[in-house]
Amino acid sequence: MSENFLMNQDIDLITVIIPVYNVSKYLRRCVDSVLNQSYKNIEIILVDDGSTDDSGVICDEYAEKEKSVMVIHQQNQGLGPARNAGLEVMHGDYVGFVDSDDWIEKDMYECMYKAIRDNKCDIATCGRLVVADEGILSSVYCKEKGLKIDKEESIKRFLIQRDMNMSACDKLFKSKLFDDVRFPGEFYISEDIVPMYHLLKKSNGVFLTGKPFYNYYSRIGSLSKSNFSYKTMGACMYAEQVSKEVKTDFPQLADAADYLFYDEVIGIYRVAQRAKYVGKEKKELLIRIKESFRAIMKNPYLYKRQKLFVILALLRIDKLFDDIYITIKQRIQKKHAERSQL
Repeated sequence: MSENFLMNQDIDLITVIIPVYNVSKYLRRCVDSVLNQSYKNIEIILVDDGSTDDSGVICDEYAEKEKSVMVIHQQNQGLGPARNAGLEVMHGDYVGFVDSDDWIEKDMYECMYKAIRDNKCDIATCGRLVVADEGILSSVYCKEKGLKIDKEESIKRFLIQRDMNMSACDKLFKSKLFDDVRFPGEFYISEDIVPMYHLLKKSNGVFLTGKPFYNYYSRIGSLSKSNFSYKTMGACMYAEQVSKEVKTDFPQLADAADYLFYDEVIGIYRVAQRAKYVGKEKKELLIRIKESFRAIMKNPYLYKRQKLFVILALLRIDKLFDDIYITIKQRIQKKHAERSQL
């Protein structure tokens, strides 16, 4: 990247970090969506995390023709370490993250940058469109629009995932928040849980734009084809860590902290069920559910369907419930996709 690109600008610089691993089919769509932002003072850091397809070559092509693009090539280490590599070399006053098979709307960063500046907060977040080849499947985190929330409220909404989720990708941060915060690298699922809590705890508040700027790429049918391994248990470990920290830092948010952990345990158990996994981890999850049964039933934030699933899991008839749920979910997604194409 040319240093003149940075030095000749009079407005704040936004760094966008894009981890890249074997996504040659989708990478250009992602990078072009960032290059075409209405906010023009953006540096893009592409972190090629040991790709074995043409992704690394595509990264180098962008760096050669775009002075705002920097490329890092490294051995495969996972999403967290790839983001950290970008954080180590970024120049931006603000920083955002985009996953390389997703893409963003043209005014995403301009809107969130203005939200942070106008409302004097450290973080802005937006809604998501869940998109498949067949069309738009759903929109999420779009209910609350144009609202500034303080630190405690933002942590609560993060924990219960209402109007704001745990992902770093649909947000813009003041880069100073990352001075002593990095992403973990032990597991490949839910890496954002711990750093997001630490970022929110350091912040002075969050602005919820509620606008669906981030396009999350999915595929119809993926719910019934979930994979499971011992690494998937990392989500429970991260959630349990954050739950414990919150109860110490904000004891008044204990129910919300419990929700985060129970939601992950139930969710990961369902992943194991769908994958027909029979290892010890699934048994450990069921034990945790059984031990927490009373607390789960009393938690004010867990949905009725989650509590019903817990009851059925303990009765060992949860597979029927899950099969019905997946079928209904897929039908709804297909109808939504069909409507979006009209």
